Amino acid sequence: MIDITEIIVAVIGLLATVLTAIAVPWLHGKLGEQRWNTLCEAAEVAVYAAEQLGMTEIVVDKLDYATAQVTKTLHARGIRYDDVTVRNAIEAAVRRMKDGVDG
Repeated sequence: MIDITEIIVAVIGLLATVLTAIAVPWLHGKLGEQRWNTLCEAAEVAVYAAEQLGMTEIVVDKLDYATAQVTKTLHARGIRYDDVTVRNAIEAAVRRMKDGVDG
């Protein structure tokens, strides 16, 4: 009689390796996309808020306000981006607002 236990263990090991090789990069890409979308949404909200508060003179430096709000939002969600990336997202949100383009 043939003992297939070793064959089954080998097949399970192979499947686990293949699944890991495919699933980990895919999951990392999805999580990265979600983080980026969160950054863009936070930047858009902060830019619109800064613009409104700037008109009422509650906020003097709209960029500083938007940067602080985006950073606070990301921090609350456990997301970290460098200052340059946050600034670029804010500038892109300003451009979309001025162009009248949604998201």
